[in-house]
Amino acid sequence: MLSIAKSQKKSNMEQLNGQRLQSSLPEAKLKQLFMQCANQYLARCEGKQFEVHDPALLNSLFLYFTGSAKSPYNLRKGIWLEGTVGTGKTTLVNIFREFLIVFRRGFLINTAAEIAGKYSATGNLDTYLNNATGYSARPITLCIDELGREQLPAMHFGNKLNVMQYILHQRY
Repeated sequence: MLSIAKSQKKSNMEQLNGQRLQSSLPEAKLKQLFMQCANQYLARCEGKQFEVHDPALLNSLFLYFTGSAKSPYNLRKGIWLEGTVGTGKTTLVNIFREFLIVFRRGFLINTAAEIAGKYSATGNLDTYLNNATGYSARPITLCIDELGREQLPAMHFGNKLNVMQYILHQRY
């Protein structure tokens, strides 16, 4: 595994801040930076080092998240990560989010319960359908964690709604 000092990573990332992903750096350099970010994220959050158990899957996700034309997934659609508890789905998505923030392409990560709770409190889902202000023709990039663990249906002043079903239907 690639290891790098924290101060060195910060200066590398600062130099890249705001650059376009695919047009500015070769894929190998992006992968190296991703591994640095992954190791530092895990060291900081869990005291562990990043281990790759399925290189083909990680490469496919890397190509998807960086917007590469070589991605095996449709870049205009979402992806579904599925697995048992503790397999690292949320951690992996958090690593990709942190990596992409450097290029000003980060994304929201919310649990389904948080989104349903916000609907119950406000009745407003525009943040999850469009953008933070709700006034954009293009949806925001959003990660919904713990899908299926939210309260069904959510209620806002007597209006019942399966919030996740509604959001997924509206977006896709």
